[in-house]
Amino acid sequence: MKTKILTAMSAVAVACMMVLMATPTAKISGANDDKINVFDEFAAEFTDREVIVFSDGKFVNEVRCALIDSTSNINSSVSKAPVKNTIALIDESWLTGANNERPSANQIKNMLDIGAVLIFVKGDSYLYEDSGIELSNRSPPPKGSVAYGIYQGSSGVTYAYGCGEGMDIKDALSRSYAWADDVIAMDLEYSKEKESQGRGPAGIYWELAYNVQYS
Repeated sequence: MKTKILTAMSAVAVACMMVLMATPTAKISGANDDKINVFDEFAAEFTDREVIVFSDGKFVNEVRCALIDSTSNINSSVSKAPVKNTIALIDESWLTGANNERPSANQIKNMLDIGAVLIFVKGDSYLYEDSGIELSNRSPPPKGSVAYGIYQGSSGVTYAYGCGEGMDIKDALSRSYAWADDVIAMDLEYSKEKESQGRGPAGIYWELAYNVQYS
């Protein structure tokens, strides 16, 4: 009997070790180190934040399927417009194609200015090369990015994010949503700290900081 118990405990321990060894990691690059291996902080988490999709109806449905573990609050740009602390998901191939519903560069700039997170998918050049929007102080995503995002927080911090070449579109959407949800929450926290502490050293630092992450 004692032998059977020890055998079962050993099997469980081995299984747990295999699970730990299989835990995925993400390569995240910041200003000082582009080879930091950490547990995947952009894994799916259901926070139900609002997402406005700029694309055709077919892609809106694809987004709903891709983000089913993250949010149920997904709407078409035809019926809603992004506001502060919402996520605007823009299909770059649809944006640069021939259609009558695509937003102008000024409208996209307004979304950024009001505090919406902009995530572009299926392209990596429109915002930085083709839109005419002045982004000279913001680094573009790596060429071949499946998705890239940008957010201009109310605390004065500008955030950027990119999903690398070859990543599955469903995975890129899930990671981009998690990143966007994270930076909105961080910006709200920084804003509260700034209001409570005034323009102390920490407040001045976050006004000047520039955060870029690429996976």
